[in-house]
Amino acid sequence: KTIGAWNLVQIEHGLEAFTLRLFTQMLGWQAEEVQVLLANVRKDLRNPKVHAQFDFYVAYGQKPEEEA
Repeated sequence: KTIGAWNLVQIEHGLEAFTLRLFTQMLGWQAEEVQVLLANVRKDLRNPKVHAQFDFYVAYGQKPEEEA
């Protein structure tokens, strides 16, 4: 539950940042419309009857060291 609470905080803090530009510049929404959508999303995220799941993948690599 602790990890879920921290995840909720992280999502709520970043939600506007990764939504506003996409919806306004790519989809042509008004900023006010996006804010209404985000308010509803936040409400749903806090609803214990809704189980939000986010799948993500992490890929990393390391550049080979140069030979001397």
